[in-house]
Amino acid sequence: MTVSSSASRSFGVTMMVAIAALGAFGLSGCRRPPTAVEVDGAPAGPFTCRDWTKVASTPYPNTYQGVWGSGPTDVHFLHRNIPPPHSYLPATAELQHYDGQTVRTVKSLTWSHNEEGGIWGSSASNLYMALSGTLLRYDGTSWTKVAGVPPIVIRGIWGTGPDNVYVVGGGKVGRFDGKIWSVMLDVNDYSFNAVWGSGSNDVFVAAQARYPNSSGAVYHFDGTTWSISLSKPWYVFSGVWGTGPSDVLTVGYRGGASFIYRFDGQTWSKEALPWHETTIDRLKLVWGQSGSRVFAMGRDTLLGWDGQRWKPVAVPSGNNNILGLWGSGTSLFVAANEWSGAGAVWRATCSEKVEP
Repeated sequence: MTVSSSASRSFGVTMMVAIAALGAFGLSGCRRPPTAVEVDGAPAGPFTCRDWTKVASTPYPNTYQGVWGSGPTDVHFLHRNIPPPHSYLPATAELQHYDGQTVRTVKSLTWSHNEEGGIWGSSASNLYMALSGTLLRYDGTSWTKVAGVPPIVIRGIWGTGPDNVYVVGGGKVGRFDGKIWSVMLDVNDYSFNAVWGSGSNDVFVAAQARYPNSSGAVYHFDGTTWSISLSKPWYVFSGVWGTGPSDVLTVGYRGGASFIYRFDGQTWSKEALPWHETTIDRLKLVWGQSGSRVFAMGRDTLLGWDGQRWKPVAVPSGNNNILGLWGSGTSLFVAANEWSGAGAVWRATCSEKVEP
Protein backbone atom coordinates (compact mmCIF):
# COMPACT_ATOMS: atom_id res chain seq x y z
CA MET A 1 0.00 0.00 0.00
CA THR A 2 1.05 3.57 -0.52
CA VAL A 3 3.29 4.98 2.17
CA SER A 4 4.15 8.60 1.41
CA SER A 5 6.74 10.72 3.11
CA SER A 6 5.52 13.32 5.59
CA ALA A 7 8.77 15.25 5.47
CA SER A 8 7.17 18.12 3.51
CA ARG A 9 4.86 18.82 6.45
CA SER A 10 7.80 19.72 8.66
CA PHE A 11 9.21 22.57 6.58
CA GLY A 12 7.15 25.21 8.31
CA VAL A 13 4.98 28.04 7.13
CA THR A 14 7.74 29.87 5.26
CA MET A 15 8.61 26.89 3.10
CA MET A 16 4.94 26.14 2.48
CA VAL A 17 4.46 29.66 1.11
CA ALA A 18 7.49 29.23 -1.14
CA ILE A 19 6.20 25.91 -2.45
CA ALA A 20 2.83 27.47 -3.15
CA ALA A 21 4.53 30.16 -5.19
CA LEU A 22 6.42 27.59 -7.21
CA GLY A 23 3.15 25.73 -7.77
CA ALA A 24 1.92 28.59 -9.93
CA PHE A 25 4.63 27.62 -12.41
CA GLY A 26 3.84 23.88 -12.27
CA LEU A 27 6.90 23.12 -10.10
CA SER A 28 5.13 22.12 -6.93
CA GLY A 29 4.99 18.63 -5.47
CA CYS A 30 1.30 19.23 -4.73
CA ARG A 31 -1.37 16.87 -5.94
CA ARG A 32 -2.40 19.18 -8.82
CA PRO A 33 -1.73 22.65 -10.29
CA PRO A 34 -3.75 25.35 -8.50
CA THR A 35 -5.59 26.19 -11.74
CA ALA A 36 -7.33 22.79 -11.99
CA VAL A 37 -11.10 22.88 -12.32
CA GLU A 38 -12.75 21.53 -9.19
CA VAL A 39 -15.97 19.63 -8.53
CA ASP A 40 -16.83 19.30 -4.85
CA GLY A 41 -13.20 20.04 -4.03
CA ALA A 42 -11.75 17.66 -6.63
CA PRO A 43 -10.56 18.22 -10.21
CA ALA A 44 -13.01 17.58 -13.03
CA GLY A 45 -12.30 14.55 -15.15
CA PRO A 46 -13.14 12.76 -18.38
CA PHE A 47 -16.17 11.00 -16.93
CA THR A 48 -19.02 12.81 -15.25
CA CYS A 49 -19.10 11.08 -11.85
CA ARG A 50 -21.78 12.49 -9.57
CA ASP A 51 -23.87 11.57 -6.54
CA TRP A 52 -20.93 10.38 -4.47
CA THR A 53 -22.26 8.42 -1.50
CA LYS A 54 -20.24 6.92 1.34
CA VAL A 55 -21.48 3.33 1.60
CA ALA A 56 -18.95 2.12 4.20
CA SER A 57 -16.60 3.76 6.69
CA THR A 58 -14.17 2.79 9.42
CA PRO A 59 -12.35 4.91 12.04
CA TYR A 60 -8.61 5.59 12.10
CA PRO A 61 -6.33 3.66 11.81
CA ASN A 62 -8.50 1.03 10.09
CA THR A 63 -8.71 0.98 6.31
CA TYR A 64 -10.36 -0.51 3.25
CA GLN A 65 -7.81 -2.12 0.96
CA GLY A 66 -9.67 -3.60 -1.98
CA VAL A 67 -12.96 -3.68 -3.90
CA TRP A 68 -14.43 -6.31 -6.22
CA GLY A 69 -17.92 -7.27 -7.28
CA SER A 70 -20.02 -9.09 -9.84
CA GLY A 71 -22.52 -6.23 -10.08
CA PRO A 72 -23.55 -3.01 -8.29
CA THR A 73 -25.63 -4.97 -5.76
CA ASP A 74 -22.96 -7.63 -5.16
CA VAL A 75 -19.78 -5.83 -4.10
CA HIS A 76 -17.10 -6.97 -1.64
CA PHE A 77 -14.69 -4.78 0.34
CA LEU A 78 -11.56 -5.93 2.16
CA HIS A 79 -11.60 -4.19 5.56
CA ARG A 80 -8.55 -4.18 7.82
CA ASN A 81 -8.82 -3.57 11.58
CA ILE A 82 -5.50 -2.24 12.84
CA PRO A 83 -5.08 -2.20 16.65
CA PRO A 84 -3.60 0.84 18.43
CA PRO A 85 0.20 0.80 18.88
CA HIS A 86 1.46 -1.17 21.88
CA SER A 87 -2.02 -2.52 22.55
CA TYR A 88 -0.91 -6.12 21.89
CA LEU A 89 -4.36 -6.78 20.45
CA PRO A 90 -4.59 -9.05 17.41
CA ALA A 91 -5.27 -7.42 14.06
CA THR A 92 -8.24 -8.70 12.10
CA ALA A 93 -9.36 -8.52 8.51
CA GLU A 94 -12.94 -8.71 7.32
CA LEU A 95 -14.53 -9.25 3.97
CA GLN A 96 -17.62 -7.08 3.86
CA HIS A 97 -20.49 -7.38 1.39
CA TYR A 98 -22.63 -4.58 -0.03
CA ASP A 99 -25.99 -5.53 -1.51
CA GLY A 100 -26.88 -2.08 -2.80
CA GLN A 101 -28.40 -1.03 0.51
CA THR A 102 -26.44 -2.33 3.50
CA VAL A 103 -22.95 -3.57 4.37
CA ARG A 104 -22.36 -6.70 6.44
CA THR A 105 -19.31 -8.75 7.39
CA VAL A 106 -19.24 -12.17 5.71
CA LYS A 107 -15.77 -13.43 6.72
CA SER A 108 -13.17 -12.55 9.37
CA LEU A 109 -9.66 -13.74 10.17
CA THR A 110 -6.63 -12.74 12.23
CA TRP A 111 -3.60 -11.33 10.46
CA SER A 112 -0.35 -9.44 11.01
CA HIS A 113 -1.02 -5.71 10.53
CA ASN A 114 1.89 -5.22 8.12
CA GLU A 115 0.74 -7.90 5.69
CA GLU A 116 -0.51 -7.12 2.21
CA GLY A 117 -3.78 -8.37 0.80
CA GLY A 118 -6.43 -8.04 -1.83
CA ILE A 119 -9.57 -9.50 -3.36
CA TRP A 120 -10.36 -10.71 -6.85
CA GLY A 121 -12.98 -12.83 -8.52
CA SER A 122 -14.11 -14.07 -11.90
CA SER A 123 -17.76 -14.48 -10.89
CA ALA A 124 -20.07 -14.37 -7.90
CA SER A 125 -19.24 -18.03 -7.24
CA ASN A 126 -15.45 -17.73 -7.63
CA LEU A 127 -14.11 -15.06 -5.29
CA TYR A 128 -10.72 -14.95 -3.55
CA MET A 129 -9.48 -13.01 -0.54
CA ALA A 130 -5.72 -12.93 0.01
CA LEU A 131 -3.84 -11.81 3.11
CA SER A 132 -0.12 -12.49 3.01
CA GLY A 133 0.21 -16.28 2.71
CA THR A 134 -3.44 -17.00 3.45
CA LEU A 135 -5.84 -17.44 0.54
CA LEU A 136 -9.58 -17.97 0.98
CA ARG A 137 -12.10 -18.85 -1.74
CA TYR A 138 -15.84 -18.33 -1.92
CA ASP A 139 -17.79 -20.75 -4.14
CA GLY A 140 -21.11 -18.96 -3.94
CA THR A 141 -22.12 -20.74 -0.75
CA SER A 142 -19.26 -20.79 1.75
CA TRP A 143 -15.68 -19.67 2.36
CA THR A 144 -12.84 -22.17 2.62
CA LYS A 145 -9.10 -21.86 3.04
CA VAL A 146 -7.29 -22.78 -0.16
CA ALA A 147 -4.88 -25.66 0.38
CA GLY A 148 -1.54 -26.16 -1.31
CA VAL A 149 -0.80 -22.49 -2.02
CA PRO A 150 2.99 -21.96 -2.42
CA PRO A 151 4.72 -19.99 0.36
CA ILE A 152 4.15 -16.56 -1.19
CA VAL A 153 3.50 -13.27 0.60
CA ILE A 154 0.63 -12.45 -1.73
CA ARG A 155 0.47 -8.89 -3.07
CA GLY A 156 -1.54 -9.53 -6.21
CA ILE A 157 -4.08 -12.02 -7.51
CA TRP A 158 -5.73 -12.49 -10.90
CA GLY A 159 -7.12 -15.25 -13.07
CA THR A 160 -9.60 -16.18 -15.75
CA GLY A 161 -11.65 -18.70 -13.78
CA PRO A 162 -11.57 -21.45 -11.13
CA ASP A 163 -9.00 -23.46 -13.09
CA ASN A 164 -6.57 -20.63 -13.88
CA VAL A 165 -5.58 -18.43 -10.92
CA TYR A 166 -2.30 -16.57 -10.35
CA VAL A 167 -0.83 -15.09 -7.16
CA VAL A 168 2.31 -12.95 -6.93
CA GLY A 169 4.50 -11.66 -4.12
CA GLY A 170 8.14 -11.51 -3.18
CA GLY A 171 9.95 -12.88 -6.21
CA LYS A 172 7.44 -15.65 -6.91
CA VAL A 173 4.54 -16.29 -9.25
CA GLY A 174 2.19 -19.11 -8.25
CA ARG A 175 -0.52 -20.66 -10.43
CA PHE A 176 -3.49 -22.94 -9.83
CA ASP A 177 -4.53 -25.03 -12.85
CA GLY A 178 -7.72 -26.38 -11.33
CA LYS A 179 -5.95 -29.31 -9.67
CA ILE A 180 -2.65 -28.27 -8.11
CA TRP A 181 -0.68 -25.15 -7.27
CA SER A 182 2.82 -24.65 -8.65
CA VAL A 183 5.52 -21.96 -8.62
CA MET A 184 5.94 -20.73 -12.19
CA LEU A 185 8.65 -18.15 -11.54
CA ASP A 186 11.07 -17.61 -8.66
CA VAL A 187 13.65 -14.80 -8.86
CA ASN A 188 15.87 -13.07 -6.31
CA ASP A 189 16.25 -9.63 -7.87
CA TYR A 190 12.60 -8.52 -7.92
CA SER A 191 9.56 -8.20 -5.72
CA PHE A 192 6.27 -8.69 -7.59
CA ASN A 193 3.38 -6.28 -6.97
CA ALA A 194 0.56 -7.07 -9.40
CA VAL A 195 -0.52 -9.54 -12.08
CA TRP A 196 -2.89 -9.40 -15.06
CA GLY A 197 -3.28 -11.26 -18.32
CA SER A 198 -5.52 -11.78 -21.30
CA GLY A 199 -5.20 -15.56 -20.97
CA SER A 200 -2.94 -18.35 -19.76
CA ASN A 201 -0.47 -17.65 -22.60
CA ASP A 202 -0.33 -13.90 -22.06
CA VAL A 203 0.38 -12.88 -18.46
CA PHE A 204 2.07 -9.70 -17.19
CA VAL A 205 3.59 -9.09 -13.74
CA ALA A 206 4.61 -5.65 -12.40
CA ALA A 207 7.76 -5.69 -10.29
CA GLN A 208 10.18 -3.54 -8.35
CA ALA A 209 13.83 -4.18 -7.63
CA ARG A 210 14.76 -5.66 -4.27
CA TYR A 211 18.06 -3.83 -4.20
CA PRO A 212 18.82 -0.08 -4.33
CA ASN A 213 19.90 1.51 -7.62
CA SER A 214 18.44 -1.35 -9.63
CA SER A 215 15.81 -1.48 -12.35
CA GLY A 216 12.12 -2.21 -11.97
CA ALA A 217 10.53 -4.48 -14.55
CA VAL A 218 7.40 -5.88 -16.12
CA TYR A 219 7.61 -9.63 -16.70
CA HIS A 220 5.67 -11.40 -19.45
CA PHE A 221 4.67 -15.05 -19.86
CA ASP A 222 3.88 -16.25 -23.39
CA GLY A 223 2.60 -19.67 -22.41
CA THR A 224 6.06 -21.20 -22.36
CA THR A 225 8.67 -18.74 -21.12
CA TRP A 226 8.89 -15.84 -18.69
CA SER A 227 10.90 -12.84 -19.89
CA ILE A 228 11.37 -9.18 -18.99
CA SER A 229 9.18 -7.12 -21.31
CA LEU A 230 9.99 -3.67 -19.87
CA SER A 231 12.80 -2.50 -17.58
CA LYS A 232 13.63 0.98 -16.26
CA PRO A 233 16.33 2.04 -13.77
CA TRP A 234 14.99 2.93 -10.31
CA TYR A 235 11.36 2.48 -11.42
CA VAL A 236 8.72 0.82 -9.24
CA PHE A 237 6.11 -0.89 -11.41
CA SER A 238 3.16 -1.26 -9.06
CA GLY A 239 0.11 -2.03 -11.19
CA VAL A 240 -0.81 -3.68 -14.50
CA TRP A 241 -4.07 -4.11 -16.43
CA GLY A 242 -5.19 -4.36 -20.03
CA THR A 243 -7.91 -5.21 -22.50
CA GLY A 244 -5.91 -7.69 -24.57
CA PRO A 245 -2.45 -8.69 -25.81
CA SER A 246 -2.05 -5.44 -27.76
CA ASP A 247 -3.38 -3.06 -25.11
CA VAL A 248 -1.66 -3.35 -21.72
CA LEU A 249 -1.02 -0.60 -19.17
CA THR A 250 1.40 -0.47 -16.28
CA VAL A 251 1.66 2.28 -13.67
CA GLY A 252 4.16 3.17 -10.97
CA TYR A 253 6.63 5.76 -9.84
CA ARG A 254 10.27 6.75 -9.63
CA GLY A 255 10.95 8.78 -6.51
CA GLY A 256 8.11 11.28 -6.35
CA ALA A 257 7.27 11.13 -10.06
CA SER A 258 4.55 8.89 -11.47
CA PHE A 259 4.28 7.26 -14.88
CA ILE A 260 2.00 5.21 -17.12
CA TYR A 261 3.33 2.98 -19.92
CA ARG A 262 1.24 1.35 -22.63
CA PHE A 263 2.10 -1.84 -24.59
CA ASP A 264 0.70 -2.19 -28.10
CA GLY A 265 1.78 -5.78 -28.61
CA GLN A 266 5.19 -4.77 -29.88
CA THR A 267 6.62 -1.87 -27.89
CA TRP A 268 6.05 0.05 -24.67
CA SER A 269 5.51 3.82 -24.83
CA LYS A 270 5.16 6.40 -22.08
CA GLU A 271 1.76 8.04 -21.79
CA ALA A 272 1.21 11.79 -21.58
CA LEU A 273 -0.29 12.78 -18.22
CA PRO A 274 -2.56 15.76 -17.45
CA TRP A 275 -0.04 17.29 -15.03
CA HIS A 276 3.70 17.14 -14.76
CA GLU A 277 4.68 13.68 -13.50
CA THR A 278 6.26 15.13 -10.34
CA THR A 279 2.88 16.53 -9.22
CA ILE A 280 1.24 13.08 -9.32
CA ASP A 281 2.22 11.22 -6.17
CA ARG A 282 2.90 7.52 -6.67
CA LEU A 283 0.39 5.86 -8.94
CA LYS A 284 -0.16 2.38 -7.52
CA LEU A 285 -3.10 0.75 -9.30
CA VAL A 286 -4.68 0.61 -12.73
CA TRP A 287 -8.05 -0.91 -13.63
CA GLY A 288 -10.66 -0.48 -16.32
CA GLN A 289 -13.98 -1.56 -17.76
CA SER A 290 -12.99 -1.14 -21.40
CA GLY A 291 -10.32 0.37 -23.61
CA SER A 292 -12.02 3.75 -23.35
CA ARG A 293 -12.81 3.64 -19.62
CA VAL A 294 -9.67 3.10 -17.56
CA PHE A 295 -8.63 4.46 -14.17
CA ALA A 296 -5.18 4.92 -12.62
CA MET A 297 -5.01 5.49 -8.88
CA GLY A 298 -2.55 6.78 -6.31
CA ARG A 299 -2.14 9.12 -3.40
CA ASP A 300 -4.36 12.18 -3.92
CA THR A 301 -5.02 11.16 -7.51
CA LEU A 302 -7.57 9.40 -9.67
CA LEU A 303 -6.94 9.63 -13.41
CA GLY A 304 -9.27 8.46 -16.16
CA TRP A 305 -8.58 7.42 -19.75
CA ASP A 306 -11.39 8.15 -22.19
CA GLY A 307 -9.84 6.48 -25.20
CA GLN A 308 -7.91 9.58 -26.22
CA ARG A 309 -6.23 11.13 -23.18
CA TRP A 310 -5.73 10.93 -19.42
CA LYS A 311 -7.55 13.47 -17.28
CA PRO A 312 -8.26 13.83 -13.55
CA VAL A 313 -11.51 12.32 -12.30
CA ALA A 314 -13.55 14.16 -9.70
CA VAL A 315 -13.66 12.47 -6.29
CA PRO A 316 -14.98 13.81 -2.96
CA SER A 317 -12.51 16.13 -1.30
CA GLY A 318 -10.53 14.84 1.66
CA ASN A 319 -9.71 11.42 0.19
CA ASN A 320 -5.94 11.46 0.03
CA ASN A 321 -5.04 7.84 -0.66
CA ILE A 322 -7.02 5.67 -3.08
CA LEU A 323 -6.43 1.99 -2.34
CA GLY A 324 -8.94 0.22 -4.54
CA LEU A 325 -11.46 0.72 -7.30
CA TRP A 326 -14.02 -1.34 -9.16
CA GLY A 327 -17.06 -0.57 -11.25
CA SER A 328 -20.01 -2.04 -13.10
CA GLY A 329 -22.07 -0.19 -15.66
CA THR A 330 -22.41 3.38 -14.45
CA SER A 331 -21.60 2.51 -10.80
CA LEU A 332 -18.09 3.20 -9.55
CA PHE A 333 -16.79 2.12 -6.12
CA VAL A 334 -13.65 3.70 -4.63
CA ALA A 335 -11.86 2.60 -1.44
CA ALA A 336 -9.79 5.39 0.07
CA ASN A 337 -8.18 6.77 3.18
CA GLU A 338 -9.37 10.24 4.14
CA TRP A 339 -7.15 13.06 5.40
CA SER A 340 -8.42 12.29 8.91
CA GLY A 341 -6.89 8.82 8.60
CA ALA A 342 -10.29 7.09 8.51
CA GLY A 343 -11.13 4.62 5.76
CA ALA A 344 -14.15 4.74 3.48
CA VAL A 345 -15.76 3.21 0.40
CA TRP A 346 -17.57 5.62 -1.91
CA ARG A 347 -20.08 4.93 -4.65
CA ALA A 348 -20.67 7.25 -7.60
CA THR A 349 -22.78 7.25 -10.72
CA CYS A 350 -20.61 7.87 -13.77
CA SER A 351 -22.00 8.68 -17.20
CA GLU A 352 -20.25 7.98 -20.48
CA LYS A 353 -20.07 11.70 -21.28
CA VAL A 354 -16.57 12.98 -21.97
CA GLU A 355 -16.04 16.45 -20.55
CA PRO A 356 -14.19 19.04 -22.68
